[in-house]
Amino acid sequence: MGCSSSQPEAPRQPTTPQHKYTNDLARARWRRAIRLVIASNNFKKAGFERRLRAGQEADLSDPTKEKPQRQSSRLEMKEKAKERRLSEAKAEDARLEQVRLDDLGAKIDAIAGACGASVERLHGGSAVGGGDAISRTAEDNRERCRQQLRAVVFEDNDTLNLACLGLGECPAGLPALVGGKVTRLELRGNQLQRLPDSIGEMRGLVELGLVGNAITAKGLPASLGALQDSLERVFLARNQLAELPLVLCRLPKLQVLGLEDNQLTKLPAALFDPGSATIALKQIDLSGNEITEPPPEVMQQGVAAARAYFDSKLDAAGSVYA
Repeated sequence: MGCSSSQPEAPRQPTTPQHKYTNDLARARWRRAIRLVIASNNFKKAGFERRLRAGQEADLSDPTKEKPQRQSSRLEMKEKAKERRLSEAKAEDARLEQVRLDDLGAKIDAIAGACGASVERLHGGSAVGGGDAISRTAEDNRERCRQQLRAVVFEDNDTLNLACLGLGECPAGLPALVGGKVTRLELRGNQLQRLPDSIGEMRGLVELGLVGNAITAKGLPASLGALQDSLERVFLARNQLAELPLVLCRLPKLQVLGLEDNQLTKLPAALFDPGSATIALKQIDLSGNEITEPPPEVMQQGVAAARAYFDSKLDAAGSVYA
């Protein structure tokens, strides 16, 4: 009475051939629809890939359409190539500079060696030097010469001091090495008899010190006249000058001329020619010589008096200055 009875299930309807046909047809339609969707997707994907490849080829052929990443990569490559070229150029410059320095060092050693050889020929390598110089061996003087040359070539020192080295000759390669760097060349206290013809290559030389050597009139080459635009002071005291070299009369900027303790008896009129060469000459020291022309009383009054003396002796053609 209190229990409820359950409803009996309805019996399943048996599948008829008509129902089976309908289900198969629906499944076939679904499968065909799925295949169409897949085919459509594949077609779209293939089209997309074709367009992508075409776009990439267009980008490669037209630099203006490069993507930012590709442009950045190319710029980096260009910068690296530029840095590499700069590095190679710097390395080549450094190599050439080292070659130049090595060449200069070899020339300095050669000239220092020539100085030492000159000393050894005169003194056999024994101690040399005099005056205010400390006695040294030829090897000491060779090293001193090397240091002086290095100071000029590498440190831009404008004074080359080769005094009291016992030199019998001035190395011919010296002027070419120091060139226009030296304004003062000091060679006092050696045993030089002449200067090399290459002395004219020392353009810019202002002062030439040759005190206490053995230079004669023929020991000053005509090439000294090539220094006419710079040479202002020449010191030739205590040499062996019996006459004044005419090349000294062709130096327009010469202001001071030291000729003490030589063997001079007269001076050339050309030295005082007011119309040419040594118009700048202000001071000349002839002490220790026996000058008769111009007379000593004239020379005691200075360069201006000497000019006036020769002016008074001018003939009609002015040949006194010839």
